[in-house]
Amino acid sequence: MKVVDLFSKSKIEIIPVKNFDNGIVFYVKNGKGLLRIKYGSLGDKGLCVLVFDGTPLIKYHGDEYLCPTCEKFISAGYGLSMCQNKELEKLGELFNAPFVSIKKSFVDLKPLFGLLPTGYYTFSDEELFPTDGKGNFFWNVTNNPVLNPATCPVHDPQSFEWSKPIPRYIVPTQSPKLFNAERAEYYRTKEDTRAIAYHFDVNGYLCTLLDGHHKATAAALNGEALRTLVIGGAYGLSIPYESNNMKARIYFNNVVIYEDEMIESLDKTRKVWSVGNRMSNDEVAQYLSMKNDDFEYAWPIEILKTSSNYYDVYSVACMEWVSDLSDRKIDEILADKTIHKESTIRHLCHALYITKNPRFVDFATSFCKDERYVIIWHDIFKLLANVKSQQVEDFFIDYLVSDEKLRPDITKIVDNYFVATQE
Repeated sequence: MKVVDLFSKSKIEIIPVKNFDNGIVFYVKNGKGLLRIKYGSLGDKGLCVLVFDGTPLIKYHGDEYLCPTCEKFISAGYGLSMCQNKELEKLGELFNAPFVSIKKSFVDLKPLFGLLPTGYYTFSDEELFPTDGKGNFFWNVTNNPVLNPATCPVHDPQSFEWSKPIPRYIVPTQSPKLFNAERAEYYRTKEDTRAIAYHFDVNGYLCTLLDGHHKATAAALNGEALRTLVIGGAYGLSIPYESNNMKARIYFNNVVIYEDEMIESLDKTRKVWSVGNRMSNDEVAQYLSMKNDDFEYAWPIEILKTSSNYYDVYSVACMEWVSDLSDRKIDEILADKTIHKESTIRHLCHALYITKNPRFVDFATSFCKDERYVIIWHDIFKLLANVKSQQVEDFFIDYLVSDEKLRPDITKIVDNYFVATQE
């Protein structure tokens, strides 16, 4: 008997490793490797796909090296329903069971985890937006690659900060020709369900929806977030350095595990880290050629408009950078303006504005009266110009009265505000 045959008959084990706030780190031992990420390149073009047994479920297009901090293009996969292997499809009853707890779902979904390659993963309960991060309804992905800002972290050129790509948006694996309006309406009143998605670091903020397309559509129609059970892959492995007492560790988006928590030895973990993920040129060409015309679909306008209810990528990054929007935090900042970076105030103003916080105008105008923050006035004035209120109008009038024409860009913002008000 061949060694590969012996390995294929090895028992699959799903082993919990560590709990964190909203989820579990787990280890798949002897995983089937049917549901996996694959990378490759053809010439100077790179491709990353999530595949199920040879069928691409979503495609990410980039440069040869798939730069992790660069925006990538997204196009539709071939459609989960087109897979010859129906193992994933047969798990539908488990996917649609009422949600009780993350621990129960972890036990119930072990057959799904067994489809993954051997390795470490996270499993968490998340709130995702049913949009692609580019302002489009999530299911409106076609065969034509489109540049998407949600495929990488957000960079602030003034503060040189990078955001941390967290699960936030979704892209589909099913053809929209399978959309059933009655099914979506059914889920609009269901509160105990969860969708299932896969998130990996090359996606940035994007998760690939494995199940729950009608649940996601229902959430979009309700203007709500989609409660989703998300599988996440590890994005980094560091080896120990005795000189500075640094332990070996594996990094995930919101948790770290150390060598003494690992199921397998560090050497074995390193050996299987990316086994089977690299594509040949022929595989890349094959996946690029697999296009499903059913993804060319005309959605009703009322569904397409739902994407306007959700935050864009920069807003999500600002809320991450700020983290605390409480009145206590705002009061602390206003009490002492001398110790805060301009970028912190700019991010906070944007977060207050996008969340429609009632304290936004007071907070923003107070910093627009402080010359120490003149470098960010332009950005804050642009936000204020979107608010139609007597308070903003009075503030802009006061600005024009004392305007010495030193900042024509800001004067133009204020002038345009009053022109728009009169129209």
